[in-house]
Amino acid sequence: GGMRRARWLAAVVGAVALAAAAVGLPGLAERYTLERLAREKDGRMAMWKDSLEAARRYFPAGAGAGAFPYAFRRSRPYLGAYTIDHPHNEYLETAVEWGAPAAAAIALGLAWALWRRVRRLWDAPSERRWIGLGCAAGMAAILTHAAVDFPLRIPAILALFAVLMGMSEAAAPALAPAAGRGAAAATAAAAAALAA
Repeated sequence: GGMRRARWLAAVVGAVALAAAAVGLPGLAERYTLERLAREKDGRMAMWKDSLEAARRYFPAGAGAGAFPYAFRRSRPYLGAYTIDHPHNEYLETAVEWGAPAAAAIALGLAWALWRRVRRLWDAPSERRWIGLGCAAGMAAILTHAAVDFPLRIPAILALFAVLMGMSEAAAPALAPAAGRGAAAATAAAAAALAA
C-alpha cells in the first residue's frame, strides 16, 4: 500500500532529477528566463498575426500543401533573406496551406473523432479502458501542443500520434459495421491531411 506508493514516488522523483542533471539544469534555467520567454512570445504573436494575413490572402483554397514559407514570405516581403518555415501553430499553417475552411474541417473532425473515441473508451473493460484513455490523452496533448508549435510536421511525433490513435482504437469497443466505416474514413482522412 503506502510503502509501495512511496517507493514509486521516490523512483519518479529520482528519474526526473537524473533527467534534469543529464539535460543540464542551468541550461534549462537560462533558456526559460522571463525575458527570453517574453521575446519569444512577442515573436510568435507577430508570426501568428502575419500568418492570419497570409491565410486571408489565400482564402478559401490556401496556397497549397507545403507552400507556407512562400506564402508567408509573399505576405511579408520585409523579411528579405530571412525565411520562416513554420508559424509555430499547426492550425494556422494548415489554414495558410489548405485554406481556412479545410483547416477548420480538419480541426473539428479531429476534435469530434477524439471526443467519440473517449466516449467509446468509457464502455471498454477496465484494463483496456485506461490504456485507451491514456493514448487518447497523449493524442490530446499532441493536438494541444500543435497550437504553439508544429509537432505533426515532425515524422517521429506524427508516427507517435498514429500509434496512439491505433492503440486507442484497439482498446475501444467495436463499432457497429456502418458506424465503423464512417469513423475509419474520418480518421484516415484526418491522418492523410496531417501527413501532407
